[in-house]
Amino acid sequence: MIFRVAFLVAFVVGLGNLFHVYTMSATLLDVHIVAGLIMLVALAWIAVETKNAVVVIAGILVIAGGILALTSAAASLLPNLFHVGLMLLAVALVEVAVGRTSRRATVH
Repeated sequence: MIFRVAFLVAFVVGLGNLFHVYTMSATLLDVHIVAGLIMLVALAWIAVETKNAVVVIAGILVIAGGILALTSAAASLLPNLFHVGLMLLAVALVEVAVGRTSRRATVH
């Protein structure tokens, strides 16, 4: 649940900046980065609990997307879209992997 809330906070703040609903202030940028870090910590915990390699791959995608966003120019559209795509792919991988792991644990 923490993973999902952190993702939603980062997603809403990031999309608001991407679609120019508001200008990303230093505070909003910090909120976006902290939400991403909370996502990464929750993802590491999920990977340890589920022992699933797909969750580890999703964690690597989150790290790659974070590094991409930190090293690219803030106003450039293509790296920002690639960042959003990587994060959406990572969240989808986590949701599928956790769903399959929990289903496998309950169905005999």
